[in-house]
Amino acid sequence: MTSTESPTVPDVEVTRHEEKGLLSLSNDILLGVIQYCLADDSESVEIPPNSHSQHLILCHICHTLRSIILASPGLWTKFTLTTTRLGQHRDLYQEWLSRAEDQGGSYPISMENREESTFSIAELNELVLPYSDRLLRVHLYLTYEALERLFNLVPPIPFPRLANFSVICSDFHQPSLLDVEPLFRGSPVKEFAIDLGPPVLVRGLGISWARLKVLRLIASRARFYFPISWIHAIFVACGASLESCSISLEPTTDPDLPRISLPSLRDLTIHFRDPGWKTQAGFFGFLSLPSLISLELKSPDGLAFNEVCSALKSFFHRSPNIQQLRFARTVAPGSGFSSTVNSTEVVNILTLLPRLRVLELPKGPHTNIMPVLEAILLKGVCTDLEALEMVVNNGIQAVRVIQVLWNESAAMAGEERSLSKITIIDPKSWWTSDGEPSLAEESEVAACRQILREMRDAGLVITLSNSLDTDS
Repeated sequence: MTSTESPTVPDVEVTRHEEKGLLSLSNDILLGVIQYCLADDSESVEIPPNSHSQHLILCHICHTLRSIILASPGLWTKFTLTTTRLGQHRDLYQEWLSRAEDQGGSYPISMENREESTFSIAELNELVLPYSDRLLRVHLYLTYEALERLFNLVPPIPFPRLANFSVICSDFHQPSLLDVEPLFRGSPVKEFAIDLGPPVLVRGLGISWARLKVLRLIASRARFYFPISWIHAIFVACGASLESCSISLEPTTDPDLPRISLPSLRDLTIHFRDPGWKTQAGFFGFLSLPSLISLELKSPDGLAFNEVCSALKSFFHRSPNIQQLRFARTVAPGSGFSSTVNSTEVVNILTLLPRLRVLELPKGPHTNIMPVLEAILLKGVCTDLEALEMVVNNGIQAVRVIQVLWNESAAMAGEERSLSKITIIDPKSWWTSDGEPSLAEESEVAACRQILREMRDAGLVITLSNSLDTDS
């Protein structure tokens, strides 16, 4: 193999080839690729390559890459099935699986599919279960019948390598009983997730989850969630291994449960089925999470914030390192619970969370938002706070109050500002919509927008919205 340069080619042309060589590679890199891919006895090529050399180089590169890929079993271990006509790819699938083997045995494999290629029993029997001893990671959309088949295997099939399991099923026809224990007994599961449609019962969840790091039990469109006693049993089994958790909780009728500590749990999202304060208070009553960083509370029917404040404060005493705290909206009027937010209790909670960086206050009207703003902007509560979201009755008035407090705090020597973003939600606001304000309102709107510009220049971005997310 030789490298030649034509003396008649101007320097500028050489520079052009260096910048835009074959495969956008510089000549130095290209020469290294050629030396690796071409045999010593290959016919000569030129650098920069001429038309003939380009075809030769590309052929040898492709041949070399193909040889490397075919000789690397580890490259044939992850499968994503995206078509509903799975039968036409059966032979190709079998060929790929055979390539994920070497003399030392079979490599563990990962498998997932898309919602449009949801597995029926036929695909489950053909593409999943025969390879249970090799499965490392499984993320599947399953039909109702396939899910029942998977959780009721007779005889049981072992999954000795399975570490990451996730199933989504939304087409339930009737109540079902899923027994997790036979499926996962002896499996080294670290991540476990079920996202189910209505309705479903799950048992066997109190088995040994000693290695579990991620737990997700979600009933996204179900009327049946997971009882607190079951969640408590799983937490006890997980112990110090659990790091992230997202769960849907059934209204509780359980007695007080023994307190447990999960020292490694950093991320927790809770979906409450209804606003019943006993469910919320009961859950927070038994948990101690000293390493918790992020907490998000959701409920389609709202949270009974005032009724559960006592349990929340006790929980935050035991879990003081939270940096991100997000509340759902409060309950609607007439539900039997307070729809307003006790601002004094909000301040009491904030004093327990000195490391807080992101705060979404309960999405409901506050009794008096002024103490909350004063605590954050003037009194040094949550000095690390960077972003704040709150619901108010008068967005324009809230903007004026924030400006006054911000300017007052600016006069305090030595104060450093971490807060850079405030989102104000005013559901009754008329001027944040797409329509233009009336002549009588135009002056007030213009003054508010001027304040927003001034605050932005001062380092605080204030966003006004009239959209209250009801999916929380």
